[in-house]
Amino acid sequence: MIKVTFYDWIFECDVEATREAYKKETIGGSEGCGCIYCQNFVVLRDKVFQGEILELLESLGVDYRKDAETYEVTLEKNKHLYGLWFHFIGKIIKKGNSVILNNNLKIDFFEKTDLRFDVFESKNLIQLEIQDIILPWVLEELPPE
Repeated sequence: MIKVTFYDWIFECDVEATREAYKKETIGGSEGCGCIYCQNFVVLRDKVFQGEILELLESLGVDYRKDAETYEVTLEKNKHLYGLWFHFIGKIIKKGNSVILNNNLKIDFFEKTDLRFDVFESKNLIQLEIQDIILPWVLEELPPE
């Protein structure tokens, strides 16, 4: 277990065990879902996970291509709000406030296991939730009206 600090949050994490768990999963929730909204997210995913958010996920052992769950809310014709969450093995040592990154992503952490991968079944988990991801529509096929 190592200590990881992210803004005013402090975690004790088993980074290697988390990495190993993600290696056992072939795909994440957004790819496994297959709906058109998740397909749009998958195409844009590498643009979302850059810089500070990617560094955070890597420091925790989380594979950003393997979300536990992704959701979408249509804001306008070409403006879609996404949220998703991941899990990592560990515990929260010090709770902090929601973190808003430069690209307006909102990050929160919870000791819960909503829709976690089975490989995490008997582990102490932290759920990392990312909200307020605003993305355009890039697929040729349009979403339903």
